[in-house]
Amino acid sequence: MKHTFSLWTILLLLTLFQWSALTGFAQSTLPGSNFFNRLNALIDEEVERSRWEVALNFDPSDFYVGETYTYMIKRNVGKGKKLGAWRFSLSPYFRSTLDGLESDKTKQLFNRDDRHLYPRLELGYEWQKVEGRFMLFYGVSTIWAVENSKFEEILHMNPDGTDTSPRGRYLESSRKQLASIGSLLGMKCHFTKDFSFSFESQLQLKYLMDRGNASFDYTPILKGFNRDVYFEPNLFYAINFSYHF
Repeated sequence: MKHTFSLWTILLLLTLFQWSALTGFAQSTLPGSNFFNRLNALIDEEVERSRWEVALNFDPSDFYVGETYTYMIKRNVGKGKKLGAWRFSLSPYFRSTLDGLESDKTKQLFNRDDRHLYPRLELGYEWQKVEGRFMLFYGVSTIWAVENSKFEEILHMNPDGTDTSPRGRYLESSRKQLASIGSLLGMKCHFTKDFSFSFESQLQLKYLMDRGNASFDYTPILKGFNRDVYFEPNLFYAINFSYHF
């Protein structure tokens, strides 16, 4: 999904560049054209600035600790040429699956329980440069995210009545914590006062801490701990459709 949106974005930018070149050439050869005069006036038209913006990301990654947001709330601030916006996103996510046994007529036993909890917080600030309907924005962003996951398996009787081997309760859990700080760069185009389209890139410095445990019949059999510090470039961190109010 992510590569598909990225490809379409590149094609859109190339198309806009080609369209701009052609219209510029046509305008130079047809100086009296009312169409191009109106088009330039539309592009250069200033859009009334709103206080709030809610951006929905059309290109979210498959959810993993610290990946991109699904939505972003922005509070625009500043006057004149000193424009900016505070950024905020809180994305709690929970998923649980439960697989029962066909041999269990009471529907009280289960063979596998898989649960995941992903709270994610992103805060930041962006500086804005506005030209008509278009905007260039850049800034900083910080992320804190946690991924708690639990996998449980209970082995019971086989459908034919024989015992499984081994027979008992297996539990596996992990907790990942991520802190990140990064620089962001993006472009925005206003269709109207209330709606806009934008794409955003980020270069992030991430710190990941991962703890894992496993037990069988409440007896620990595995314990792990890992730390990692790394840079991660995200050329298409977000592709947003926004509502301004």
